[in-house]
Amino acid sequence: MGSKGYRCRVCGKTFKTSYALKQHLKSSHPRYYYGTRIGIPCTIIAVVVLASLFAVYLTSHQPTQTITKITTSIQTTSQIAPTTTQTVQKTEKTCIVYFTYIGCPNCAVTDPIVLSKWPMKYRRLVVIEYVWRDGEITHPNAKTLGEYARIYRSRAAVPQIILGRGEIWVGRDKVPRAEKPLSVLKANPCPLISDSKPISRSFEEIKLKELPGLPKIWANGRILISLGNGRWIFGWNGSRVMAGDVGDKIMDDSHLKQLLFEEDVRGWLRGYRFEVLEGVKVPFSGSAFPPSSGYVPAAYFENAVKIPVEASDPPPNDSENSLINLLMLTISIAGMDSLNPCAFYILTFLLSILLYARSRKKILIVGGVFVITSGLCYFLFMAAWLNIFLIAGQVRILVWIVMGFAALAGILNIKDYLCPKPVEESGGRLARIGASMRRLLRKGSMPALILGSFALAFTVNIYELICTVGFPVIYTEILSSYNLPLIVHILYLVLYNVIYVIPLAAIVLAFAFTLGGRRLTEYQARVLKLVSGWLILVLALTVLLNPAMLEHPLTSLQVMLLALGASALTMALEKGIRGWIYARRVRGSLRAD
Repeated sequence: MGSKGYRCRVCGKTFKTSYALKQHLKSSHPRYYYGTRIGIPCTIIAVVVLASLFAVYLTSHQPTQTITKITTSIQTTSQIAPTTTQTVQKTEKTCIVYFTYIGCPNCAVTDPIVLSKWPMKYRRLVVIEYVWRDGEITHPNAKTLGEYARIYRSRAAVPQIILGRGEIWVGRDKVPRAEKPLSVLKANPCPLISDSKPISRSFEEIKLKELPGLPKIWANGRILISLGNGRWIFGWNGSRVMAGDVGDKIMDDSHLKQLLFEEDVRGWLRGYRFEVLEGVKVPFSGSAFPPSSGYVPAAYFENAVKIPVEASDPPPNDSENSLINLLMLTISIAGMDSLNPCAFYILTFLLSILLYARSRKKILIVGGVFVITSGLCYFLFMAAWLNIFLIAGQVRILVWIVMGFAALAGILNIKDYLCPKPVEESGGRLARIGASMRRLLRKGSMPALILGSFALAFTVNIYELICTVGFPVIYTEILSSYNLPLIVHILYLVLYNVIYVIPLAAIVLAFAFTLGGRRLTEYQARVLKLVSGWLILVLALTVLLNPAMLEHPLTSLQVMLLALGASALTMALEKGIRGWIYARRVRGSLRAD
């Protein structure tokens, strides 16, 4: 700025004050005025969102692992056995669970499609089948269907395909429709169960002994049939094995699963303990009907071996581990949510007004009412969302819509840091709250003060729910995925809200015992809002892109570090870009002089 004032960079006009220049830009050049204010924040958000998506993608995709085993070559005068190199390649598979029973006419139609046609057509497809005969309601596989139906909230009906939570096809007409998503999927973890919730693990990571019931595993035109007690039958078509290939080594899970995909089956079996069988016939549901029905009765494998699998430690208690992970997730998300910039800002503002009364008693009463009301409102709000997810949580599109709104809430919080609301707007709202508090202080009656504080706190907390809607929505969606009794769900909500109000209670106590006048500054509130926005956004993306990460106890730490890193990057970019704009304005003003 010089003697000629402030110059418009668009038309060249000069003005005496920056306010006059601002009004000129608004009226005469609105595209330039709003473009610079919206474009810069949008650019920053786009850059950091892309970086976050890339980070989430890297976290959720593990690199291919290769394990090489070399069998020592043995040379004799009569024969030289060449060195055999066997490689277990960890590749991504698409895994589904299929339920059927022999004697079901609808299953007789879908069995050949799901178990024979698809595994030959899609070589990465793994089908875990649970089958029993009509009337065997006590069969382990029939009980497994009941557990899956309870935990995945589906119907206990066959035929049924489960691809994941909310991705379930039931019935003769709907099961074949599962081919459409399967044809485009590059990978899908196996939808498994624990005692309390659905879990997902890649096919390479699952332990066969932990699978419930007596499953059959179909893949690549081959089959593994569980006989129980660590014994399996492997069936395939192609090269045969010889009695001389039998050895003394006991096969482990990883080696057994790789038989479904290994090209050299004989070489892969050589040296291990197995029993050669004369092929294997695997009945379909159509085997219960006469040949005139036209149903395919069975699948036939010309080669088969019976394999004992290496005994190992008993499976871990998945139920206990999952509940520990849920407890840690509850503490971490509630802790993140407790850093509520809106609640901090309004509470410290109200308490700073109470300082003029110089009464610790009134500070504790009003502050205590505010804290209790905050916890109560939050609890009711989260209980409503929990009921929604418990009733309709299996609808995947609902999860996408709700998580989309949660991500939008996070983006709006980030936007509030980059483009803070005008001081007049927030100041007017605080002035109205302050006026209400002063009217309460003028009332001498303690019951009137308590009731008035409750009404004011309730009104204020409705606004706060809009400010931090993301965290409770995300947490209740995660909580609903755990198949727990209603009272346990409620106790987790109580724990969440107790953690949520701890910082608010600490602020009240600090004001009451120090009578200090310091409150959260507007900039500090903006920074807290930025961090909470990134936390909400990263959590929402995690729920959508890789919900299996939430089963890991270190996920909360990863989310926190990622959000803090994104916040720091946002602040650095914002500072750098605004500094660059200011420098250009200064150079423009100097040229105007």
